[in-house]
Amino acid sequence: MTHRGALAVVGLGMASPAGFTARDHALFVRAGLPPPPPSFFVLGDDEERIRCRGAPWLGTGLGPGARMTALVTTALEGALAPLGGARHGLPFELALCLPAPGPGASEDDLRDVEYAAATLLGPRKKRRFQGAAGAFEALTQPLDTDAWLCLAAVDSYISLEAIAHRLAHPASPWVGRGPPPSEGAAALVLGPAHRARQLGLSILGTVRGAATARGTATDENDEPVDGSAMGEAFGRLGLARVDLTFGQELVDALRRREWHLMAARHASVFYDGCADVCFEAEVGLMGAAAGAMSLAYGLATLVHDTCPRLPGAPPGRGGRSFVAWAIGREGVRGLASAAVP
Repeated sequence: MTHRGALAVVGLGMASPAGFTARDHALFVRAGLPPPPPSFFVLGDDEERIRCRGAPWLGTGLGPGARMTALVTTALEGALAPLGGARHGLPFELALCLPAPGPGASEDDLRDVEYAAATLLGPRKKRRFQGAAGAFEALTQPLDTDAWLCLAAVDSYISLEAIAHRLAHPASPWVGRGPPPSEGAAALVLGPAHRARQLGLSILGTVRGAATARGTATDENDEPVDGSAMGEAFGRLGLARVDLTFGQELVDALRRREWHLMAARHASVFYDGCADVCFEAEVGLMGAAAGAMSLAYGLATLVHDTCPRLPGAPPGRGGRSFVAWAIGREGVRGLASAAVP
């Protein structure tokens, strides 16, 4: 699926162990602050700390549904704040990306999260998407002419059930040591640029297009990774040049190989000094929130001028663009092209 129509981003919110706002993430991650919080979990009588990164401001007493609710409502409030009083009465459509039900997140938990997000926003329509690439799938869907899209995503691995499941089902040693389990949420408010200007809203950036494709290699099988599905989705974006990417390159072997094979096939499009940024390598695994977090983090770093400097690039952020991408556990590959003014 592909969406080529541009949408202006007028609101941006993030919540994770790295901070409460998109600005926190842009500044703190670049500065290496705050330091990783101590793990919430210990193993056995030796009290060995289990490798994970939970949001310290949520503490240890919340269940998975309550954690995800707190994360996504924080991100949504941050994204809606720039709209001020103009948000009331606007026809919103909510696209909410959640994990599949499983250890650490039951369907009842996910319904609670969905209810909280819908109650906060009051959308005219709402749709649920699944997995890390769900945010890009949401961006491929048609939007009513007068509607504003509120795209939100959240996931959390910080629960006793989720951590116990990961310990009982360790990853293959062949995939390498990836980031620790974590949690986070991102939210973006998007709409037509001319309507944003009519309301006097500042345009933080533009999502120019998005595309998804389903690959055969997933986290649940041993099919060979060939980069074809990611290449198919990337080709639909019709990009002439890529200088900067935000994605899952350092998460595991499947995602790294899929991305590298795609980039090799489209080498003429990628600038020699193209910088690849992996938010999850800094903060931890984001699960179903990964795609939206990469897109939001890319915009935040460009808006606050904290993105990596590109060789030969002029100072400042003017005209900078990037590609955000993610691969869901079920094998869906997704990308979006975005830029700041």
